[in-house]
Amino acid sequence: MAKKTSECRDKLLQEAGEMADSILLSEARMDLRDSLGRQRPGRPVKPLPVPPIDSLAVKPLFDQ
Repeated sequence: MAKKTSECRDKLLQEAGEMADSILLSEARMDLRDSLGRQRPGRPVKPLPVPPIDSLAVKPLFDQ
């Protein structure tokens, strides 16, 4: 009788563990899907305009 009780208890604990793991896994997947599924990435920041290096007028290097 004690052996049968022990076997039943072990089987019951195994099934309960599998159920708990299944529930935790499904909740984690649902939370992940909820938190990341609806978010869109933001727009990238526009780079600042490049200031001119030299403001002098362009003239030929050699006189002709």
